[in-house]
Amino acid sequence: MNKIIIKPESINWTSAVYKNTVVMVNPFIGINDKTIFAKNYINALFQGGDIVSNFIEAESGIILGVIQLCTNVELPEDTNAELLDYFVSSGLWNIVKQNVKNFEDVKSEIYKIVEMKNLTESLPATLSTLFQKLSNLIDSVSDMDLSEDGIKKLMEALNVEKEKLNDIIPVIKNPVKRKPKKATV
Repeated sequence: MNKIIIKPESINWTSAVYKNTVVMVNPFIGINDKTIFAKNYINALFQGGDIVSNFIEAESGIILGVIQLCTNVELPEDTNAELLDYFVSSGLWNIVKQNVKNFEDVKSEIYKIVEMKNLTESLPATLSTLFQKLSNLIDSVSDMDLSEDGIKKLMEALNVEKEKLNDIIPVIKNPVKRKPKKATV
């Protein structure tokens, strides 16, 4: 098989009209910008405090980041929520988002990173809880009276608890049995 050489060409920015002004949009979020967006999103989301505010800040950061890095729109130093709301409500954000071809893919990848971070942070806590419960169980078993009398008392106590559960969750003693259907050809 003969290999071919592909020389990368620069990506042509697209133009879109927004309120009689031409906005230039980079139609592709590159790896470097994707990394910036993901890091900023994670930092905003997991900064501590109110998760709702953090989520809104993280989502807003993506919008402002794409406008800043993928368009010719200059953002003021003191960009605030009011300006962000204007970008969204006036249609600028929709125009930009529609012209960035891999925006949804980038956002999906960021959400996957959030899932991975949640998993890596929750796994140690889950394992710690599991090991603590296992340790408690081992301690309980080692303290048990395993004589014939002790096992009899344990069985009686378990039966009492089982009866309590039966009152809460009725046990179906005679389940309905279905007759097998005859095969039709």
